[in-house]
Amino acid sequence: MNRISVCAAASVFTLFSAGIVQAQDSMSVRVGDLNLNNSAGAQVALRRIDNAATRFCGPAMPMSLSDRAQRDSCHKQMTAKAVRTLGAPRVTALYQPETTVRLAQNDRR
Repeated sequence: MNRISVCAAASVFTLFSAGIVQAQDSMSVRVGDLNLNNSAGAQVALRRIDNAATRFCGPAMPMSLSDRAQRDSCHKQMTAKAVRTLGAPRVTALYQPETTVRLAQNDRR
């Protein structure tokens, strides 16, 4: 398998710096060059999936809390879906979905 493709349930719109909105409905990740049976290959695959989900769902930029929550939810869903679609045991074992949410942080030092 050279590439995994994951389709979103609904189109996601990403706002680019030029102000152009592009509809996206699938995310592809190239993994054919990796040995998914060893830890190094699995880690690279997971990093590629994470990067693809970040590109798909939109970059971290100043946005409202609801928009940020939507982007974070998209990222989590697309990453989980890609890991599940790939079906590589080592990648699945390395995948640790974030289950906690940081609501506040004290920056005083």
